[in-house]
Amino acid sequence: MNGNKIFMDTNAFIYFFEGGSKITEIVVKTPEIYFSAISEIELLSAAHLTQNEMDLIRTFLSLC
Repeated sequence: MNGNKIFMDTNAFIYFFEGGSKITEIVVKTPEIYFSAISEIELLSAAHLTQNEMDLIRTFLSLC
């Protein structure tokens, strides 16, 4: 991995949103992040999410 682009799966996003230090370091240093529509659906379909959390996820995904 050269650090310029990454493709994140749902678990990577979950670890990132939970504050996992290793994935956070990678995400912060990576200018291009990609994800699948399936990951977006999985992230936003979690039953325990508040509206604020869903908005934060959508905002972050819009930057990818």
